[in-house]
Amino acid sequence: MSSQHCAQRLACRGFIPAVEGASAAMLVASPGRLPEARRCGEDAAGERRRKRQVKLDLVREEVKNGMLVIRQMTEEERRRYPPRTTQPEQPRRRY
Repeated sequence: MSSQHCAQRLACRGFIPAVEGASAAMLVASPGRLPEARRCGEDAAGERRRKRQVKLDLVREEVKNGMLVIRQMTEEERRRYPPRTTQPEQPRRRY
């Protein structure tokens, strides 16, 4: 796989900005080109929290504008979709 192809894949996933003709090595080695979240060393959990908050804000905005309606479940829906039971978390295997 060429370094230019790698750069395109990283740019598509939002890790680095798309720069025509730039290789992945050039872009990764240059911290000035990385997005702010990656420069600050934000961890994966922080990124997930940020994305979740953006989605929640979008839902709140849609509810406020009347584009989305949140309603209570009917009795039939409660029977069809009972509450999920939580299972104790199993330790993850490394191999």
